[in-house]
Amino acid sequence: MSWYDAYPDIFKETLSSIFSKDFFSIYNPSQYIIYNSSVSINIEVLESSLCIQNTKFGKDNAFPYLKNKRCADAIIIQKVKDNIYNMHIFELTKKRKKEKELCEQFEGACLRALAVFSYFKNIKLNKVLLYFVRKETNTNPIFFKTMTSNTKVLIDELEIENNNYMFEQNKLKIKLLKSNDGYDIRNINSKYEININKNITHYNIIS
Repeated sequence: MSWYDAYPDIFKETLSSIFSKDFFSIYNPSQYIIYNSSVSINIEVLESSLCIQNTKFGKDNAFPYLKNKRCADAIIIQKVKDNIYNMHIFELTKKRKKEKELCEQFEGACLRALAVFSYFKNIKLNKVLLYFVRKETNTNPIFFKTMTSNTKVLIDELEIENNNYMFEQNKLKIKLLKSNDGYDIRNINSKYEININKNITHYNIIS
């Protein structure tokens, strides 16, 4: 039995001819555990899905032609209908981030995922959904201050300015998740869906 036989049929031909055994996370038809250092989360998925963790975009697969050297920690594509897939991008961290840095990490992950999944003839990437996984969810993850002085408030989403051309929207709505929890992306809220810019030019490529 070959390593790619465990994956759905739609992926097998490309996996067997182009990718090495350890490029994608081991296939799981129901869930993936994604992690970075001491931050992790269990993501429930539909059967037809694939997961890449940032380590797969490491030194040997660094995409040297890209200007953006930042990359979020994990990408899951999941089937929506027929050959249409959504891309779910996860950034995991113990610390707060500046808006620009977070936006660049999501952009970098999306660019690398578009390059990887362009090899799959029967997969069309549709919408992008962004997730920020942190140890604490009672503080604003962008600013270095609590939202309230005495009361813990559960902050479950974040909206930041879009400072790149990867995504069409002027503002990016991000789902906030807590480390060591679980989250189900089998049924998603459409308010988090982001369009990929179809008119991306050479600005992302080193000339």
